[in-house]
Amino acid sequence: MPNVSIVFPVHNEANHLIHSIRLLLKDLKKHYHKPFEVILVENGSIDESWNICRELKKKFPEIITISHLSKASYGHAINEGIVLSKFENIVLFNVDFWDVPFLVQSTKLLYTCDIVVGSKTLIVSKDLRPFLRRQITYWFNVLLRAFYNFPGSDTHGIKALKRDAILPIAKSCYPLHELYDTQLILRACRKKLIYTEIPVSVREKRPTRYSTFKRTLNLLHDLGIIFKYRYL
Repeated sequence: MPNVSIVFPVHNEANHLIHSIRLLLKDLKKHYHKPFEVILVENGSIDESWNICRELKKKFPEIITISHLSKASYGHAINEGIVLSKFENIVLFNVDFWDVPFLVQSTKLLYTCDIVVGSKTLIVSKDLRPFLRRQITYWFNVLLRAFYNFPGSDTHGIKALKRDAILPIAKSCYPLHELYDTQLILRACRKKLIYTEIPVSVREKRPTRYSTFKRTLNLLHDLGIIFKYRYL
């Protein structure tokens, strides 16, 4: 198994961050026996997230890098984590959704491909989120296939990336707020990077922090920008 950089975007995660990172490190030490680093990228939090990141770095040597961004932006945080990563493989997790078996399986697959996405929509996946969230994911991916020729079934969520292949693409991406990783995957597929998906199980651990209306507007805004840079 290869070495891996694990990137976490952190935004207003004070209530979950310590518990989640402790569980992650415990599972990694049990199931992953190669060197790894954890990168926490705090962005625009108004709670104690940044202070907690600093305390975690002092306590756990596996947390190699922490970074602070002044504005809240999921896209900026992911991009920052990719750029700061040191190891040959990168895994993108969220504080409320990470999966060590996915990390183990996906990093093995990166020997022969460039991108591994944990897809919520494969037949054998278990998407236990509320019905409305599942419908948004379904129709969003219909749009991606129809208008952007996306060959897969999911772009949003946990994924593993081969650093040398993905870093030039990450640096060229427009810094979207919601759909940065979607843009990253679309650009990678357009560059003919080798892409595969594996099933994951997803359960909502907390209610979404955005209303459905606001989230839909953000998605449409970012899709428009992706369309502009793809075709115009």
